[in-house]
Amino acid sequence: MEDRTERKDARGASLFDELLNRSRGFLAGLLADYVKRYVDELLRWMLGRAVRYVVAAGLFIMAAAFLLLGGAKGLIVSGLPPYLAYLAIGAVSLLAGLVTLKCGAPVCKAP
Repeated sequence: MEDRTERKDARGASLFDELLNRSRGFLAGLLADYVKRYVDELLRWMLGRAVRYVVAAGLFIMAAAFLLLGGAKGLIVSGLPPYLAYLAIGAVSLLAGLVTLKCGAPVCKAP
């Protein structure tokens, strides 16, 4: 059996080809470093912002629950029956939610 190997060009790569390959490698590395740095900064910013929003939302929900519960207990202590106190707090919360929903909605203008 004969071992056939491909012949390589005896001259090698030309100076222009070598310069072109090195330039491509340099530009690819430069672009990869720029994109990596930009994406890292963007992800860090987005993750930080998301964590802040989640913590703020959790604190807001907890504060709203304690305020509503405290308001209901205050109405009960002032002599209102418990079912009416919880009903009043629920109605006020519903009204506040609807007002917030209506006032916070973006205005759509007809073309």
